[in-house]
Amino acid sequence: MTTAVRARPLAPDDVPAVAALLSGGAARRVTADYYRWKLLARPSPTENVAIAVDERDQPVFHIAGIPCRCQLGGEERWAMVAVDAVTAPEFRRRGILTTHTKRLFAGWKAAGIPLVLGLPNENWGSRAQALGWTPMGRLQWLVLPLRPERVLARKLGVTPLAHLEWVGAWWRALAVSRASGGGVEVREVTTAGEEFDRLWQRARASVPRSLARDRSWVAWRYLAAPGDSYGVLLATQAGEAVGYAACGTRGPARATIAEIFTVPGDIAAFTALARAAIARALARGAESIWALAAPGSWPHRALRHAGFFRSRHTFRVDYVLLDSSLDASVVGPASDWYMVGGDFDAI
Repeated sequence: MTTAVRARPLAPDDVPAVAALLSGGAARRVTADYYRWKLLARPSPTENVAIAVDERDQPVFHIAGIPCRCQLGGEERWAMVAVDAVTAPEFRRRGILTTHTKRLFAGWKAAGIPLVLGLPNENWGSRAQALGWTPMGRLQWLVLPLRPERVLARKLGVTPLAHLEWVGAWWRALAVSRASGGGVEVREVTTAGEEFDRLWQRARASVPRSLARDRSWVAWRYLAAPGDSYGVLLATQAGEAVGYAACGTRGPARATIAEIFTVPGDIAAFTALARAAIARALARGAESIWALAAPGSWPHRALRHAGFFRSRHTFRVDYVLLDSSLDASVVGPASDWYMVGGDFDAI
C-alpha cells in the first residue's frame, strides 16, 4: 500500500527528525544546532524551508534555501541558495522532489525573489530541467600542496618519503614566496565590524554579480558557524580594510579557503590573504590547502597567481530565474560572478 505524503510548515520540534533525515543522505552528520544555524538563523522575506511528512507526521522530504542578499543587475536583491534536497529512500521515485520543490519555488517567486542558485545533483537528469535549473558554469577545486613529501608517501604507500622534510621545506618556501603581497597587513578577527560593510560598499561597483559580502554575511557564514569551523583573516592597508579570507578544514590534513574577498584586481590584498591562509594551514599541520572558484573568474585567476593548481574535480553550478522581467544575460556565466565555495555548503 502506498503511504500518503503531505506538505506542511516546518515546526521547531521537527528539527531533530529533519537533521536525521539529512544525515542519512550526507557524508557528514547534521546536528540540530547546525541545521538551526544554517537554515533558521538568517532573516528571510518568505518561508525558506519545505518539508513533506508521512501518515505518522514524520518528515520524509526536505528542501530549503539560504536567503541571501545578491548583487545582480546593478542592485542588491534577495536570492536563495538552494540546499539539502533529500527524500527518504522508501519514498523516492514518486515525484515528491519535483512536486514540493516547484511549490517552494512558486512561493519564492510570489515573494519577489528573482533568483535561485545551487549545485543540483548531477544524477537528477531530467528532473533538474523540469524544475527550471539552467547551467551557468562550474566551480573547480584548486589545490596547493604544503607538505608534498607526506602526500606522496601516503598516495604511493612509501612511508620513507614522508621523512624527506627538506623537500617540503624547499617547496613551502617557494609556495609562500609566490603568494607574497607587499604593503598589506593581515590579522585574524573574531567579530565582524563596520569595516566589512565599508569594504563591500567600496567593492560593489566592481562586482556586478555576487552574493553580498558585508558584515552580516561574514558574521553569520563564518564567525557564527557551529564549532571551530572557520577563522576569518582581515587585510588592511593604510588602516582601511581591503579584503578578508575565511579558512577552514576538511579533515586533519586538508585545509580549505572558503573565500577570499577583495576588490577585483587588487592582487596585493588577495595574495597577502592567500599567504596568511597558507601560514595558518601550515601552523595547524595541514598537508594541502584547497579552494573552490569558477574558472575564468577573478578569484580563480588570483588563486592561480598565488600558486594554486587546478584539479580535475568540479561542481556544476545552476540557477533558476524566477523573475520574468529578467533574462539570462542579467545572470551571466559563473565566470562573470564573484563566486567561491563559501557561497554554497560544499566547503
